[in-house]
Amino acid sequence: MTVLVSFFLTTFVMTETFKPSVSTDKPRENILQAYKTVIRDKTYMIFMAANIGTTFIIMQFDNFLPVHLSNSFQMVKILGFEIYGQRMLTIFLILACVMVVVLMTTMNKLTKDWSHQKGFVLGSLFMAAGMIFAFMTTTFTPIFIAGVIYTLGEIVYTPSVQTLGADLMNPEKIGSYNGIGAIRTPIASILAALLVSISPIIKASGVSLILAFVEILAIILASIAVSRHQKETLSVY
Repeated sequence: MTVLVSFFLTTFVMTETFKPSVSTDKPRENILQAYKTVIRDKTYMIFMAANIGTTFIIMQFDNFLPVHLSNSFQMVKILGFEIYGQRMLTIFLILACVMVVVLMTTMNKLTKDWSHQKGFVLGSLFMAAGMIFAFMTTTFTPIFIAGVIYTLGEIVYTPSVQTLGADLMNPEKIGSYNGIGAIRTPIASILAALLVSISPIIKASGVSLILAFVEILAIILASIAVSRHQKETLSVY
């Protein structure tokens, strides 16, 4: 889902503004040293932790949500068409894809004056709220509404988190920052899988509480990272 949003943004919305300057005087930095430099960047690593948290919420789309719908969704017939758990998941996915295509440009216009931090916070809040709502319900209409809430959040969140992350990077070490940043998805995926493993014990309500806690923590960490970055920028000038 996030891949679709990112593809739509980069293809139809974003334009290239970076103009690289060629320099032959600087010696190449050892790749391990470059990664070490990124890890020492506390501001970016705090943001990374926040990003892992929000990615963990997104990963529920492929982890606990299918389990919840398979085990708990109450089958319903609409116009003679039988909808059970797996089909509800497909409807959820189709709904998200259609909303991204139809609403992406409109949502970008509505939120163009928002700060990246505001987009990150409100977008991830909607994603978490939509996912939690889906976990706490078992019937068609509430889960459909949850899908709408979640997708609206992801449409707002995706460009904000990408731009915010880029702002926190050292432009001279973009490759190293992207390399370290790439680990957020596998880490979030592992954590999401672990949550599925313990879900029979904590139930959907426990999973929802964990998601709420992770979302609050992600917002706090992202706010700290932005605040540190602003102070660092001011100190330079």
